[in-house]
Formats: sequence, structure tokens, C-alpha cells
Amino acid sequence: MKRISDNKFILLSALLCAGFFALLWGTGAVLSPQAFSPLNLLLLFLGAFLAILVAVFLFRQRFNRHLYRLAYADLLTGLANTNYFEEEGDRRRRAAGPHRLCVVSTDISHFSTVNDSYGRQMGDDIILRVSKALQEAFGEETLLARVKADHFLLLLPFSSEEETRAALLRFGAQNSDYSAASHHIKLRFNFGVAEIGDSQVPFTAFIDAAEIARREARIRPEPVLFFSGELEEQLRRNREMEDQMEQALADGEFVAYYQPKFNMATGEICGAEALVRWQRGPSHLYYPDQFIPLFERNGFITEVDFCVLDQTCALLRRRLDGGLPVFPISVNQSRLHLQEEGYLQRLTEMVKRHRVPPNLIELELTETAFNGLERLDELAKQLKKIGFLLSLDDFGSGYSSLSLLGGFPLDTIKLDRTFMDRALSSSRSQTIVQKVVEMAHEMGILVICEGVELPEQARFLLQIGCQHAQGYLYARPIPADAFEALCRQNTPVAPAADR
Repeated sequence: MKRISDNKFILLSALLCAGFFALLWGTGAVLSPQAFSPLNLLLLFLGAFLAILVAVFLFRQRFNRHLYRLAYADLLTGLANTNYFEEEGDRRRRAAGPHRLCVVSTDISHFSTVNDSYGRQMGDDIILRVSKALQEAFGEETLLARVKADHFLLLLPFSSEEETRAALLRFGAQNSDYSAASHHIKLRFNFGVAEIGDSQVPFTAFIDAAEIARREARIRPEPVLFFSGELEEQLRRNREMEDQMEQALADGEFVAYYQPKFNMATGEICGAEALVRWQRGPSHLYYPDQFIPLFERNGFITEVDFCVLDQTCALLRRRLDGGLPVFPISVNQSRLHLQEEGYLQRLTEMVKRHRVPPNLIELELTETAFNGLERLDELAKQLKKIGFLLSLDDFGSGYSSLSLLGGFPLDTIKLDRTFMDRALSSSRSQTIVQKVVEMAHEMGILVICEGVELPEQARFLLQIGCQHAQGYLYARPIPADAFEALCRQNTPVAPAADR
């Protein structure tokens, strides 16, 4: 029903009263000597009472419509809100039956920065355009609600994950560009999808599932994520790990393992990489891929990395005190480290406390750590001035690796294992690897190939002049005591395939 404005409401009430008195005037009741007779007074009273009843009825209608809008509609877009979506969605779910519908939760990455940078008016305009685009893309019969800000809910027909994913990706691609005046903004939509199954499960549970998938999609490269039991279990484990991580650090559960680096020409150890394991009791060992991505998102990775560095410095100090041979050990450094103001001081204080020469610590960075950090060039120069070695991990996995060779004072590059995978089957890839090795050597940069697992990979690397490697062909990551035992022997090691 259409809303009646305040002016129209007052005018309508006035017309009703005027109409009643016009009726009395037309009958001559007002001007007759009997105008104030008991009968006319009664009629006047009844007429006024009727007018009041009509006015109250109209007022209540208008008030109820206003309450309805507050309870069930979004005031900016005119779409349904969450309350209506829950009630109407549950009704449609019961009518359609299981596995015929799905709930989709969607939002726009970093939308809050739009309001902060361009103002709320532009933000509202984007929301209006998106709401209209959603209606046009999925049809006006689609149940569509705005939850808040840039967050929407949809109830869509469901046939398969492939079709639903394709439809959502298509919408995201078609509506990723927003232009207004002189501004051009790139929008990235995130979608969480929950297929509606068991009819005994409350409808709100499927909304919650879609919301969980949407929040997870925000931190993944793939913008469409379907809720599943596997995802639910993974998130449960993540919550458990976050609850335990600080106590685990205090209890010394994050343990450094070391994967030796070998000179393939001599078979001798020439260094190592420090890797972390989470040892929860005697029988529960978590590997890096189970917790590192989570810690990188919540920022705890900086504490874990310094914990590994502390253990590595202690190992080097033991060997120095024992008069044993030492090799540079590389320690991974997250991009988050480089953004911390006190990073350089904390790093320096740790090696001083252990009395370890900085040139025995190789700070290993990934290519993504260099993106968008303006102060990294100056930071790298400061680290080199102190004496630390700098290594670029996963070289060749991105698109700007070659430019980094000339722009930063690198000591080592580690060829990404995908280079090796391609080199065995492509002569072109072999040429690329060979030229990269030659160019790095000409610049005085050591080249180490990681992920070497096959004898033919080792033979190829030696043929092109790359002598140093790290991989399962020679040794897996091992605890500190096993690594020190291996270093004490440090006799030429044959590849695993030959032993």
C-alpha cells in the first residue's frame, strides 16, 4: 500500500468534516430555527464522531504501514530486510522442498573505505546500483534482502554448484566497475552459498551457513564459496587453534625443524631452512599449512616467526660454543614483520642477545612481501648494513621476480618448485631456468632450487651450473637434534634414490 503523506492526511480529514457540514447546510438544518434542536445536535455529534472514526482509521493504517516498513523493509533500497527474508524464506523453503533452493550471502570487499574516501553519498549510490543490478540479474521474483551496508541476502533456485557458481561469478564480473563523475572504483563481490537441505533444520541455520562461507570467501582468492561440512570442521579447528595459540607459544609448543640445503656437486650440507611445527602433546603434530595461513590472517605469525628465530639463534650459539662448523640458516619472515615499526630493533636485539653474527641468519622473504611496501628498499639496506643475509623465496611464482633481482640487495634466490616441474617436460622452460641461473650468478646471487625430489631434476640443475638444492631427494625437515647429528657427520650425502 502507498504511503499517505502528513499533508494529504490532514487534508482528507478536513474534507470529511467539511462534507458533513455541507450536508447539513444543504438540508437547511444549520440556518433553520431548529438548528440547535436536540435532533440536529444529535446529528452533529454523530457526524463529528463518524469523522473522528474515519480519521483514526486512516491514521492507524498509515501508522501500521510505517511500522511494517520499519519491521520488514530496508529504508534506503526499498528491499526486504532480514526479518522479512527469514519469514518469507522459510515459507518458500517449505513450499519448494529440500535441495531446490539455496541462500546466498554477498558483500563488497573493503566497502568501508568507499565511505571513508569518497563520502556516504557515493556509498549509498553504489548500494542502490547493486540492489538494482541484483534484481535485474536474478529476477524480481527472487527473494532479495539488504542486511546492512553492502551486505545482501538472496534466496535462489538451486540445481547444481556449477550453475550457481557460474551465475554469481557472471554477476560479479558484470558489475565490478563503478564510475561516477571523475571516480572509477573496482568492486570485488564475495559470495557465500548454503544449499537448503533437511526441512527439520531452522531456516536461519542456512542463513548462518551462507554468512560463514561469505566471510571465509573474503580471505580466499576464489570469490564464491559453498558451505560444507569440511569447511565447518576447518573453521572449528581454526577457532580452536586461535583459542590455544598464545598458551601454546608460552608453553614452547612451536618447534623449529630444519631442512638441510645441499651442494649437489659434493653432497655436503651448505645451509638449512628453519621451518615450524606445532607439537601439541606427544601425538599431535600440526604442519605449517594447517596453521600458518590462519596466523598470517590474524597477525600471530610474527610471534611464531620470532620464536623460530630465537630457537635458530640458540642452535647456532651452541655450535659456535662447541667449536663446530656452522652454516647460514634461513628463517621465514612474514610481510607483517616488514610493516612493524619496531621490527628492525627487535631483530637486532635477538641476535645480540644470543651473540650470533648476523651473517649466519638469512631472512627469507616471499615475492608478495615486496608488493606495495614503499619503505622496503630502505629497510633492506638497513638489514644488509647490520649484516643479515636476504633471500627471495618462491622465485618465479609471480610476475615481477626479474625486476626484484636488480632492485634489492639479495644474497640468494630460491627457485620455485614449479620451475622444476615445467623444466622436465619443456625445453623452453629449461632454457628459462638456465638463463635465470646464469643471470643470478653474474650478479653475485646464490641460486638454490627447492623441491628437488627426482634424480633427473638434480642432474639437470648440475648441467646448467646450479649446484645447490633443497628437497626430499636429499633430506626432509628434521628436529634440531637430528639436524645437529647430521651436521656432525656432514659427509657427502648421496641422493635418496641412490641410497
